[in-house]
Amino acid sequence: MLLGISTLATTLHAQDDILAKGLSLLRNEVWKNANHQKEGLGSLVAEKTESDAVVVRVSTDTIVPFIHNLAYSLPIQKKKIGQLKAGQVILISFDAISNEASLETGESKALWIVRQTSHHKGNLMRTISISDTWRTYHLPFTLTQDVAGDSLAVVIQFGYRPQNFSVKHLAIRVFPEGITDAQLPRPA
Repeated sequence: MLLGISTLATTLHAQDDILAKGLSLLRNEVWKNANHQKEGLGSLVAEKTESDAVVVRVSTDTIVPFIHNLAYSLPIQKKKIGQLKAGQVILISFDAISNEASLETGESKALWIVRQTSHHKGNLMRTISISDTWRTYHLPFTLTQDVAGDSLAVVIQFGYRPQNFSVKHLAIRVFPEGITDAQLPRPA
């Protein structure tokens, strides 16, 4: 048992070391003031909590024709990136909770997209279900082609059935060549 705890601690420390090598892309000053609303459809709005933390509340108020009708392009620091190479990994990490959902499971859904081209067929995508308890999510995306930093975009689409979920501690990192998604924290 003690060996198992020691191995877990070593693994977590190694992952922290790897995470420190990632370049943070999120423009926090913009994210913590997010206020994206589509009248009658839904919203993505940042709120400060009593502890001055930022929680972003995401809601879909009605069934929309297409999930992309409710989308938000995350504010990233494009000038900081430069040229990215195929094989580099972008990691999106956050804590989230489903507050209200139409699904019987009580889970909310979101589609996370890393746009590496102007055409939708080149996008990297992952749909996740968000639990009705706070959980940490890690979504690694391995670029499949070279990308100019000013072309990169990270988008969340949330136009599913009516739902409401909260996101906090959002981080978007790009890692140097040679670091693989297998070295990063596992997806939720």
